[in-house]
Amino acid sequence: MPTAIQSPSAANSTAKSESKPYRMPRPDRGQRVLFHRNCIRNSATDAVAYVEDVSPSNVTLIVSGLLMESVPHESDPRVTQNPHIRENGMWDFNPSDKAIEERLTTLEAQMADVLK
Repeated sequence: MPTAIQSPSAANSTAKSESKPYRMPRPDRGQRVLFHRNCIRNSATDAVAYVEDVSPSNVTLIVSGLLMESVPHESDPRVTQNPHIRENGMWDFNPSDKAIEERLTTLEAQMADVLK
């Protein structure tokens, strides 16, 4: 029976994914996130969305008053592997929220050094 031939990089990524399964970043319910329609980053079509529900592998979002279910995070490998997944779009944390989180992490590390 013929089998698909994998490139070494594909075989390595498969081995990596088997050893450490993908874990979606966890947003909070009600959190503001960025929704990318059809999994394409485009500032003209990106929309602000709010997290309605969180499951282990995707979220349900409210986008412009519409409920979007089964939306994966942009880092989810299924986004590139499965064209049907891309129909749901993808989400990411709001860039300004990312900057605040990074700043908070830096300040916490600095405070830990001061308190030593």
